Amino acid sequence: MDQELLVTGLKTLFQKLDQQYGPVLLLMSLAVDVGIEDWWNLVISAKGLDQHTRAEAIHIAVDLMQESLPKKVWPSIARVSVLRTDDPFVKGMNSWYKAEDAPLMVQSVTISGVEIPKAIVLQSKAA
Repeated sequence: MDQELLVTGLKTLFQKLDQQYGPVLLLMSLAVDVGIEDWWNLVISAKGLDQHTRAEAIHIAVDLMQESLPKKVWPSIARVSVLRTDDPFVKGMNSWYKAEDAPLMVQSVTISGVEIPKAIVLQSKAA
């Protein structure tokens, strides 16, 4: 899978999320496992999604993902996770990494007890 295509789609997704449910505190693609670069967990945290149930927020995120990411990228998204903006992982990412203007590549790190083998962080900023 072309990671450049994924990043381009994530930028479009970020714009839609920010306009409709912003501010977006975290948007990243997290590798499902070490050595597997074609399967990603899409992690989203946006203030406007906090008011929805988890199921509703995931449904909204998946709909926006399908509008934003090219169909070629869809099979590489293994999971969509929507986290509240006060989640410890979101706060941990926001305190360790700042990504707003350009994608940030992260490898082999643990944040708030979550092991990150590889990730593409498009947005990570404090509220």
